[in-house]
Amino acid sequence: IPTRDPWWDTHYPPNGWMCRCTVTGVSEARLRAMRGADAQPDEPPPTDPKDPPPEWAYHVGKASRSMAAAERFGQKVMQLPPAWRKAVLDDAQGRIVEWFKPSWTAQVNRSWAQIEAGRTLAVGESSPIGIFSEGTVLAIEKTGGILPKSATINMSDRQIIHALRDAKDKRELVLDAVRSLPDWLNQPDTKIYRESEHVYHFAREIPGGSHVVAVLKLDHDQTRVKEPVNGAWVITLKVLKAIPSSYTRVK
Repeated sequence: IPTRDPWWDTHYPPNGWMCRCTVTGVSEARLRAMRGADAQPDEPPPTDPKDPPPEWAYHVGKASRSMAAAERFGQKVMQLPPAWRKAVLDDAQGRIVEWFKPSWTAQVNRSWAQIEAGRTLAVGESSPIGIFSEGTVLAIEKTGGILPKSATINMSDRQIIHALRDAKDKRELVLDAVRSLPDWLNQPDTKIYRESEHVYHFAREIPGGSHVVAVLKLDHDQTRVKEPVNGAWVITLKVLKAIPSSYTRVK
């Protein structure tokens, strides 16, 4: 099966308790030598929504690399001179969906499947979901806020499950907002409010005048995850009828 096939995103081993499956890479030349000059890769087998189970339906290699790499990138970006930082952040905005969205969508769908099945087993899986835009960084700076140490924004499966369970009758609305977080966190029409020195609310207006709000905590030690890192984390996502007047508008 081709290495880029999305089937591997949910079936790469280990994908079960005591799993001892292995994968052997084969080059195109080797494939032709084994099967003939016209050999083509296999099609992935039919997908069973219950196999592997949701808590194992992810690519462990990608998951482990993505957080470490994203955090190193995010920290180095914030250490650059302003002009260089702007160039990198501007470029990153056009790549966020390509970098983060496929694995993020799969992670949200796994959490949703658990809730639908009546069981929620957070395993501490976390994922980068966005990069602060240069406009957001400058807005925080101009309003006297402390700049984040890392440009990367993360969220874990625990926070996904927490947000969806608390949404109750607005669950479908919150599910859509969580799935599309990489798309709207830094959109021009996203409003940002500072609650405290390290807590910010990214608000997206929805029909009826309410807002879907992603609550970010900067320089936060997220420990209940497989790869604990200090960075900017979405700690919950909720629906508010109005933004508290005590919050400072940043953008």
